[in-house]
Amino acid sequence: MLRFSIFLLLPLLSILADTKPNILIIMNDQHHGGVLGSMGVQGLNTPNLDKLSTRGTYFDKAYCTQPICVPSRTSMMTGKIPHQIDAQVNRDKLDYEYDFPVMGEIMSQAGYRTAYMGKTHLIGGAGRGFDLYRHTKARAVDHLLADTAIEFIQQESPKPFFVLASYRNPHDICQWARGDKLPEGEIGSPPENLAELPALPHNFTISEDEPDCIRYVKSLHWRTYPTQDWEEKRWRQYVWAYHRLIEKVDTEIGKLSEFIAQSKFAKNTVVIFLSDHGDGCACHQWNQKSVLYEESVRVPFIIVDPASSNKKNIDKEALISTGLDLIPTLCDYAGIKPPNDLIGQSLKPLMYDKKLGREYVVSETEFANYDVSYNIKGRMLRTDRYKYVAYDVGNKKEQFFDLKKDPGEMNNLIKSKAHLLEILRHRKLLKEWCDLSEDNFLIPELTKKSH
Repeated sequence: MLRFSIFLLLPLLSILADTKPNILIIMNDQHHGGVLGSMGVQGLNTPNLDKLSTRGTYFDKAYCTQPICVPSRTSMMTGKIPHQIDAQVNRDKLDYEYDFPVMGEIMSQAGYRTAYMGKTHLIGGAGRGFDLYRHTKARAVDHLLADTAIEFIQQESPKPFFVLASYRNPHDICQWARGDKLPEGEIGSPPENLAELPALPHNFTISEDEPDCIRYVKSLHWRTYPTQDWEEKRWRQYVWAYHRLIEKVDTEIGKLSEFIAQSKFAKNTVVIFLSDHGDGCACHQWNQKSVLYEESVRVPFIIVDPASSNKKNIDKEALISTGLDLIPTLCDYAGIKPPNDLIGQSLKPLMYDKKLGREYVVSETEFANYDVSYNIKGRMLRTDRYKYVAYDVGNKKEQFFDLKKDPGEMNNLIKSKAHLLEILRHRKLLKEWCDLSEDNFLIPELTKKSH
């Protein structure tokens, strides 16, 4: 009787095995968190990303593990923090490959047919395991991705699909700042009339108690930071150009996201949108990334789960680490266990009105000129309300912000006696993180007291 009952259940188990959701990851490059039309940014029109956020949930406290391309992207594909995988700078390759499973391999083994298309910027074989690679060598890729992804998605197969579409823009803001040709196509000339330009950000001013290594780094390489002597007008034109580049990639993303939304796949496809890191966007008079201000480390993050019970269009509470949490989330949706050595958390429970139970997230940086390190490192620890930043070089090495009162990070509270207990707590938490992740970063005040 027991064997007969199990026999009857086999077809049901087979059906359940085939109901894994399709998964589409849409990633762009250098998009600062919160810079969407739906977030109230004036003069910015992003209808397609806005639709994604209304169909799902926009997570307002999502952070990359390092605000630069190769470290952040390799972190996402491995589920590990950059210092653990020798991915601290924008190097082209390692002289070895990682000996652990990476995203493409994990999803293939979970029963998915897999495709990666667009910008890679990965090392150590972090992009292994995909059945299809397209447009990974092209410099101008954005206009190619939708058609290629749709063709792959529509192929007849008993397996669900896992597609990662990696767009380039608004990364072309780097070329715009230098006056170079834009790889993804030109956006026209910015207005000359100040009245037609975006206003400067409210945190445009450089704080007097900013760590001195930040401006020192900016002085080292004109090609990376060509903004040293810019006047207000040029900075406002920079913001204008950044908005146009976001609009440009929004159009390309819409070709793919709207196809899914209007297709037979809509009810069984989880869509995740995120960026690898942000951009200074004229805040603190900073262009580029690398620095640990919010504009560089906080990224847009959206999950659209058709089966979700979460009715929030914006989640302002959950602390998310994109590099650490992406693989556990994918594994959860795929119905498999993530590799045992990963310390990230699945974000799927957030879509079903559950909590993460996370006290903080950490980002790290190592300033460099592409793959040549300046040997200046930093760490950022973000809790629900506060943010602690430490660099290992300079006379002024620490920052502490109350992001509830000071979201623009203009008032460094590191010397505030009223915040001493919180400062001590955050230093202790960062030390705890360094021990957990085997990070040899030296926390300034704790190091000083140990000698």
